[in-house]
Amino acid sequence: MPDLIFYSLGLIVCLVAEFVDVMVAVSSVFTLPSLIILGVPIYTAIANNRFYTIFFSLAASLNYLKKKVRLNFRLMALFIVFRISGAYSGSVLLLHFSPDSIKPAIGSLLLLAMATILYLETRRASCKPGKRDESPSEIKLAIICFFVFVLGVYEGFVGGGVGTTSRLIFILLLCYTPLEAALAELVLTVFGSSVASIIPLTSGSIDFVLFIPMVLGGTIGALAGSSLALKADERSLRHLLFAVVGILIIKMLFF
Repeated sequence: MPDLIFYSLGLIVCLVAEFVDVMVAVSSVFTLPSLIILGVPIYTAIANNRFYTIFFSLAASLNYLKKKVRLNFRLMALFIVFRISGAYSGSVLLLHFSPDSIKPAIGSLLLLAMATILYLETRRASCKPGKRDESPSEIKLAIICFFVFVLGVYEGFVGGGVGTTSRLIFILLLCYTPLEAALAELVLTVFGSSVASIIPLTSGSIDFVLFIPMVLGGTIGALAGSSLALKADERSLRHLLFAVVGILIIKMLFF
């Protein structure tokens, strides 16, 4: 594939991913299999996707903080410790898998992530947003920390679906509003993806030439998607995206 076409397709993939991510927060679920289908080596696709996520998460976090979205810094400090521990563990775990074995693992984990998101959405109506649990019990706190650590491992290993799953957990267990849950997850993503990117950065796994069109496409997509975010039917759009991702996973695994 000519370089111009390859990098243009990389730009388009990230444009579409961030366009949708503004509304439903599942960009990596789309980006990762798309990059692999384009022929990007698996470890490079994972590394670029993870490194790319840091910048958009940081920008969004600062924007939310500027708009005075509430964040419990005491709880976040605890969650960050578990998230980065999990993320680094996941990135180390990835080194023990061969490229041939990692592709089916990616497909299986992305399908599991989508199923988890759909299940958690069915439980979402049981919480009462706005009545935040600022001082959760020790048992509830231990459960949340466990989930944060497991999601960190998944983030460091593959990623894709972490953001939405984490947000729903904060909504369900701490009764955060969607914006508060989004900010909490974005902060965790900045720290988790940064730590998970240490090994790829030091090993030269990140393709910085590809990274440039990814960021450009993602920026354009985020700006365009934000203008439609208030009008979109979040659940229908997410289900449509999952159908597309399912097709991409089948293509990635079998063709």
